[in-house]
Amino acid sequence: MAITAIWGPPCSGKTTLATDLAFAISKRGRSVCLVSPEPYSEMSAILNIRITNAQSIQAAQHLVGNLKQTVCQADGLLFVLAAASDADAFESEITGNDARSILTSADAAFDSVLVDCPPRADNTMAAWGLNLAQSVLLLTGFRNSAGFWHRAYSRAIQSFSDKALPICVQGNDGMDYRSLNRMIELVPRVWVPYYPAADNVRQMRRTLYDSGGKVGKTYNAAIDEICAAMKEG
Repeated sequence: MAITAIWGPPCSGKTTLATDLAFAISKRGRSVCLVSPEPYSEMSAILNIRITNAQSIQAAQHLVGNLKQTVCQADGLLFVLAAASDADAFESEITGNDARSILTSADAAFDSVLVDCPPRADNTMAAWGLNLAQSVLLLTGFRNSAGFWHRAYSRAIQSFSDKALPICVQGNDGMDYRSLNRMIELVPRVWVPYYPAADNVRQMRRTLYDSGGKVGKTYNAAIDEICAAMKEG
């Protein structure tokens, strides 16, 4: 099974990390499907793609046949399965059976599946992603409020502790990350460095991965290290 769930506090870098990991995996010649279950997906904005009703999670619920018919090709071997760009935020949520079926089908159709899980625990697709995942990239966060989130979801985190890979994505240069990690009692497997010019780079090339310069090379090395850890898991 090659499903990886990415979970953590709000604004902890989940979607950015998921996108960059997807590019890294696809550049290795492996097909990868990014799954984003929330309407108005930040992932779609980062990749500058529009998810149509015909190529969306909603369509996948009613699909008879190959799941690849309902995914959006974002780049080469990189595909996205997300809520339609004009989806109603109040539409009925995907059922547990549908969520499990979609993820199982994605696992069969692609070399790797990355599930960008919303921070709340009541999203069915995220819950099944965490359940079916071979490994869970658990982000520590880069705000003091992350400590409250980890405390609130400590029971859920404990349930998959055997497959969790703690990751510290450094979102600014003013945070004492080591103190935060001690407070939430997590030792990061990989430290992803702060990328000061991230927004400017994304406007030009969508992904921070494979960018140049000293900061880019350090960032690339961290993403490569996570890919290796996912394969080990």
